[in-house]
Amino acid sequence: MKNLLFLILSSVIFFSCNESPETKFEKDGVSFICPQGWAITDQENLDGDGYYISIEKDGFNSSGLAIISWFDNFDNNFSFEDHLRFWEEGLKEELTLDASNIIFGDYYDNTFNNSRSMSTNYTFNFLGIPHDGTINIIHSADKKISVVFQGAIEDKAKNKKGFEMIENNFKFE
Repeated sequence: MKNLLFLILSSVIFFSCNESPETKFEKDGVSFICPQGWAITDQENLDGDGYYISIEKDGFNSSGLAIISWFDNFDNNFSFEDHLRFWEEGLKEELTLDASNIIFGDYYDNTFNNSRSMSTNYTFNFLGIPHDGTINIIHSADKKISVVFQGAIEDKAKNKKGFEMIENNFKFE
């Protein structure tokens, strides 16, 4: 019985410590590499009008989070600023962020993997730990794309390589 218990515990520890493998994501003309040690934890078709993907860094104490979403054939009058305000309102509505004094910076022109974008940075506290994030908005002829990166400030160096891999391999049609 002792040997069986040891084998079960050893297996649980071994398999729970494995990193998620690097994977390529492709859907509706959007593609990127999900880095090793990161996993797609949620994805949802937005009623045929777009898509939502959540990517998290492996590990119980990890804070890295990337959210990629897009809308197809979105209102052409919806500006970069409108799209950023839409994200700000959504983040403010989240109970955990609302209670954590989320603060947004000014909007600024930016590039995301060589594509013109508009961005804003934000900060908040989660369970007393300072976090920051960046919202990137990219408009193409057919899509309005949002890419959000956030994590604990103390984990910035740990999350940097994963965020860079996602950005450097991000493509859309």
